[in-house]
Amino acid sequence: MSRMTMTAIAAELGVNKSTVSRQANDWGIVGPDKKVDIEEYKRRRAGDLDPALQTRGPAAGGQLTLGAQPQDDSEFQRERTRKMAADAARAEMELQARRGELVPRTVVAGVIGPAARQLRERLQEMARDNVTDDAERVRLADLIDDIFEQFARETIDAGGTGSRSPVAAGNDGEGRAPESATAL
Repeated sequence: MSRMTMTAIAAELGVNKSTVSRQANDWGIVGPDKKVDIEEYKRRRAGDLDPALQTRGPAAGGQLTLGAQPQDDSEFQRERTRKMAADAARAEMELQARRGELVPRTVVAGVIGPAARQLRERLQEMARDNVTDDAERVRLADLIDDIFEQFARETIDAGGTGSRSPVAAGNDGEGRAPESATAL
């Protein structure tokens, strides 16, 4: 059991003396001689250390500690640039919202949904009126449903309302969505 002063431990680990003092006192491992068992300190520190928060000492530098991944300066700069760009984009959107320049999703869905439903119904009517072969009529109706379902998925994935599409909501037997379904 090797006992050292808090100043010596701080110098060995490359951290601030106040950090060692605070941790050692919190853990109750400071002896009456004000020295700390270095092995006990290192063991406790390893269990409590969050490498992501370290700016000095071995945990911040070249050696890996507790699963931390090394980062070179270029990777750090890329991540920093990415974060700054995301923060700037968010700030721009917040400014546009305050200025009233953004259109709420519900308004867009209220316009696109009925228009898409009407277009789908017109295409279904054209298939019923102009195709005489029953099998071909069913195949064409399924194709139209698939196209509109894909459109609904892409719209929802691009930031839509998440409400059900006409095809996902079911239909009334004639290929039309029930009135209670919201398109896109």
